[in-house]
Amino acid sequence: MNETPDEGVSARRSLGDRREGSSPAPGEEPISARRRAFDDDAPSASAPPRSEPHLSGPGGPVPEPPRYRPESASHAAAPGFGGRDGGGRPPRTLRRALTLLGLTTLIPGRAQVSAGPKPIGRLAVLVTVSCWILLALTLLGLIAFRGAVVNFLLLPAVAPVICTVLVVLGIGWALLYLLTLRAARPGNLGMGRGLTVVVACLTLMVFTSGLLFAGAYSLNTAQKSFSEMFAKGTDVQPVNGRYNILLLGGDAGSDRTGRRPDSISVLSIDAKTGDTVSFGIPRNLQNARIPDDSPLKKVFPNGYSCGDECIINTLYGQVNQNYKDLYPGSPDPGASAMMDAASGVLGIKVNSYFLIDMGGFSDMVDALGGVSVNSGGWVPVTSGEIPGSDPVRHYPPSEWMPPGRLKLDGYHAEWFARSREFTSDYNRIKRQQCVQSSMVASLSPLKLATHFGAIAKAGNKLAESNIDRNQIGYFIDAGLRSRGHEQRKLTIGEPDFPQMFSTYPDFDQVHQRVQQVLDEGSKASSGHPSAVAPAAILPAPLANAQTVPQTVRVPMKDTAPDGTKITPEYLTELAKKQDDSTLGQITSDNGNCSPAS
Repeated sequence: MNETPDEGVSARRSLGDRREGSSPAPGEEPISARRRAFDDDAPSASAPPRSEPHLSGPGGPVPEPPRYRPESASHAAAPGFGGRDGGGRPPRTLRRALTLLGLTTLIPGRAQVSAGPKPIGRLAVLVTVSCWILLALTLLGLIAFRGAVVNFLLLPAVAPVICTVLVVLGIGWALLYLLTLRAARPGNLGMGRGLTVVVACLTLMVFTSGLLFAGAYSLNTAQKSFSEMFAKGTDVQPVNGRYNILLLGGDAGSDRTGRRPDSISVLSIDAKTGDTVSFGIPRNLQNARIPDDSPLKKVFPNGYSCGDECIINTLYGQVNQNYKDLYPGSPDPGASAMMDAASGVLGIKVNSYFLIDMGGFSDMVDALGGVSVNSGGWVPVTSGEIPGSDPVRHYPPSEWMPPGRLKLDGYHAEWFARSREFTSDYNRIKRQQCVQSSMVASLSPLKLATHFGAIAKAGNKLAESNIDRNQIGYFIDAGLRSRGHEQRKLTIGEPDFPQMFSTYPDFDQVHQRVQQVLDEGSKASSGHPSAVAPAAILPAPLANAQTVPQTVRVPMKDTAPDGTKITPEYLTELAKKQDDSTLGQITSDNGNCSPAS
């Protein structure tokens, strides 16, 4: 009689209900023996083959129930194959933990999309992508419209919003790292590996979030500094396509009445190409011409001419003390008068200025990371005055800067630009122009971005200006463009003009030379052949003024006139002996200078 399905199932259930130790059915193998066979990982090599047991029921043989065989150890532990560790959780490995940290660094939120919490991860990824898009648009804007973009970022209503966003992003990024650390479970990795994950997480968190906090601080500092520096600025437009900026350097010493500019120069920058010319005006220039449209013309109709007392650097204090009413709308009447005088001297319209406080000059150089120059001679760091000396003398220099390539920090750059002991004022002017060129050459977009806060903070202590804050970007853009051009120089005195020219200047000759230099730069920048006579037929001083390269090798003296090897100790001994004649010969070439690459 054939077995029905119900009878077969009943037989199998009765087999499963039997207890170990009960009597087996006729012809059936005991259950304990079968369990031992199943628990063996592999049969012994020497064991004879064993016949497969058969179960029988009332209707005949019963099929063997499916056997349970555990997964191999390697399979059970393999990530992604449903493996579990001893605690029943997915296995935690060092590689997985570091991968999650890497994802949080490169794509904030991506680790949470993988390891949870997923909603936070998706939101963070959306914010990350949005930030990437905005950053890409900003970079494109800086490439195509650098001046306008910088002006927009520094607007009073925009900069605080950007700072707040950067702070919020920094906090959010830090929280994502903490969520990633929780998902990595460093406690399950052992002491050494767990500590590695924690240290890596904290390091990345401080670096990334700290970078955003630093950016917010730098932008906030720059916005406040520029607001103070350019608080009373006016709209300044290029004149004949050029920005003509008066640079006045000096300080109000204890022995002076008010501020007196010790260095006077004009930077003329082509607004489109960045072509730059530096015009140096000696501080002792007399008979400065005053333009007809200047209110100062009423007081000095024949120019600033009253003998030795009317050298051009005294005009600043003279106006601020006695003639402020001539410039009623100016925040600094003295600086406005100096712009008028510089315009009359050079024959070009100067309508903007930077008044540089030398007390903050060193901070600016330090913010730029220093400047490098090739110096042609020994430059002294002047010590204090000897009390009661007449004429005034100083103690021996505290330090001597040697010729050759020099990397100058702020303190030494200031003295390199200001020192005129044992040498002429014209050598000092050339060194000042050299330092200006080196500062411009060192101002790369990368350095401006990474040192923006320090540069802005130093600039607040360094300068005052009549430039409107909404034009800062355009001037920064012009300055960066000038890095690609040789900065040509012309000094209204030696060596570009005769020795006594500053006392008896010929301003018609000055105007002609100034225009020639500007025309030469404009034609060279536009790619047209120069219409100016070649250097061979120009006066030597003008030819030199047009062809000063950015980096040159300058000759250096190794021995004194008597054949003695020049050392700082030897120079100090000459200063103690007050041998100004020998020191003058040795330092006569310290105006030979160029920016070092």
